[in-house]
Amino acid sequence: MYSSKVIANLFIKNAFDSEYDLTVMKLLKLVYISHGWNLAFTERPLITSEIQAWKYGPVIPDLYYSINENGRKPINNFIRLSSKELEEARLVTEDQEDMIEDIWDIYGDLDGIQLSALTHDKDSPWDTVWNQYGGGNKYGAVISDLVIMKYYKEKLLQLDSQLGS
Repeated sequence: MYSSKVIANLFIKNAFDSEYDLTVMKLLKLVYISHGWNLAFTERPLITSEIQAWKYGPVIPDLYYSINENGRKPINNFIRLSSKELEEARLVTEDQEDMIEDIWDIYGDLDGIQLSALTHDKDSPWDTVWNQYGGGNKYGAVISDLVIMKYYKEKLLQLDSQLGS
């Protein structure tokens, strides 16, 4: 497992190498989505950070507070990492880097609003937690890895059945 900032920097690198901008909202959603797919494929978390249900979808607070000064402008710099996070970054495997690139290839052309809409799907982890607490009366409720893994495993089964038919 890695700091969300380590994974975010991998997406920032992909953005620098592409034609697509990366905003705060887009980066938050991409890190969340990569965490979900990693849970589906490996049954292990990708990030150590807590994920919460906020009005505009799942948010990783420690990542958000480290990048929110960008506002709606594109992110133009890597996130500063602590010495512990720098060590974590050295431990990212080639398979994990490939997965981040795959997520970028699939979702990188979408903007933050489009990605946010995806995370708001009915019965998504955000939808489940947000509505469980009365549509925001419990702003910041934690979305557990178990709920996220269940959702992305179901998405994986749907993809498998579509490809198999």
